[in-house]
Amino acid sequence: MSGTSEILPEYFTTGEAAREIGVPEHELRYWEKQKLLIPMRISSGHRRYRRRDIQRGALIRDLFKQGYSSKGIKQLLSSRQKNKNAAQDNAAEISKASRRKDMLIEVKKELQDLMKILKQH
Repeated sequence: MSGTSEILPEYFTTGEAAREIGVPEHELRYWEKQKLLIPMRISSGHRRYRRRDIQRGALIRDLFKQGYSSKGIKQLLSSRQKNKNAAQDNAAEISKASRRKDMLIEVKKELQDLMKILKQH
């Protein structure tokens, strides 16, 4: 390569996804049947995999290699998603609390300024 970064495709065909993940195409179709990896479908009905599907597929492949069953992988991925959602919810709540704190600090400052003005009169 000549120093420029490689441009990655946005969508992969089943064959491309299988090569990226390192599994046969029929395995991707099996994972879809098991509802472990759900690719998008284009208008012609063909499957298209996104970069995050490729990453999830690599994780699924590794979990199968470690001896997990389809059911176990499904539970693990569901748990990971719940934890991710909870973390996002927590981050949103922290952000809201921080904005409220900033607003209250500003209100406190304004009240202190008003108190100074009232003490002068």
